[in-house]
Amino acid sequence: MINMTNIFSLLLMLYIASVIVFKQNYMIVAHTIDLLMIGLFVLLVLKERSIRTNPIINIYFAFMIFSLLSSLWAISFDETSFKSLQMFIIVINLLVIYNLMMTFNIKDFYMKGILLGSFINYIIVLGLVVVPFDIVKGERFFGTLGNPNDLAVFMLISIFISTIYLFDNKSEKRWFYYYQYINILLALYMILLTVSKKGIIFGSLLFLAYIAISLKSKEGIKRIFLLSIIGTIIIFFFIDWGEVNKYFENVLYRFDAFSSALDDRGGMNNSTEIRKQLISFGLLAFQGEPLFGYGLGNFRFISGGQYAHNNFVELLVGVGLIGFFIFYLMYAYLFYILFRIVKIESDLKKLFLIFLSILLGMDAALVSYGDKTTMYLLVFMYVYILQELMKDKTLK
Repeated sequence: MINMTNIFSLLLMLYIASVIVFKQNYMIVAHTIDLLMIGLFVLLVLKERSIRTNPIINIYFAFMIFSLLSSLWAISFDETSFKSLQMFIIVINLLVIYNLMMTFNIKDFYMKGILLGSFINYIIVLGLVVVPFDIVKGERFFGTLGNPNDLAVFMLISIFISTIYLFDNKSEKRWFYYYQYINILLALYMILLTVSKKGIIFGSLLFLAYIAISLKSKEGIKRIFLLSIIGTIIIFFFIDWGEVNKYFENVLYRFDAFSSALDDRGGMNNSTEIRKQLISFGLLAFQGEPLFGYGLGNFRFISGGQYAHNNFVELLVGVGLIGFFIFYLMYAYLFYILFRIVKIESDLKKLFLIFLSILLGMDAALVSYGDKTTMYLLVFMYVYILQELMKDKTLK
């Protein structure tokens, strides 16, 4: 007899990994896995005659509907309707992924999909495999994602997943548990190679938060000690220090330019200065259409061709205050259910609160409303909170 749990577990893991591994090239692979997963899910729904949703998906669906309506008054109908269609596809995938995780209790395979995508990028950057496409742009590594900032954000998610495994400590295989230490260290190394300011800042914050939470218990101190040992081995035997120094110099240069821009000493070729100009322009444009905006994705039509590089500004200009508040209700709801949990001492609760805050912070430097990886992550966090952090029903 066919075990549907195993089939959907494998498909979910491969799909999540393929979104990362094939985002830049051969996206047909990810689409094929996705269509197979959706097709089998439809057959399951027809058989069971039931489908579940949750507040995160409902809110994102409402945001998609409002975004689609904004095409009626948008500067570019085609741009807004196309982005709305992309979000509709994400909504379908959110429904599928959520129902699979809840029906078969396979959220663990979402996490393993993230780790698999990370692992493939590690073996590429370490030169263990050769790929038929570029993985470096200028002096910044972008791996399989085609963009160094996207890779840095994904590595942050990978670190988050590993810290969940370490705090939860439910892995059946000890080697898998120990691998989480390696994953954290390699993810930090990858973030350095991307030379991404947001990645380095928020990656450091997440890592320090993990250390701070761990130091409050004997078990946590053991984890830090083990992490130090594994880190020392990796640093001395597997890391090319010449390569590290080259990228570290690039990091210092970018942060110096960042500081100059904040002090109004940066030139217009400074990326931070350009972002400041776009934010200022966006906030000024927002005042012209504060409630409904100019249509989702239409920021670039009033800014000379550039998008805002800031999710807050992009939404305020695109869909106004109404669309802005609808979208961020997802984050507000996750914070709400986390704060309802009585067990304040829970390491996992603290970790989720910190990482959710980091996701919000990163929105000041990227546009996330149509990003699959981010939306899948929010639904995963909801499922994890629902199944793990709330399972004892100790709520306020």
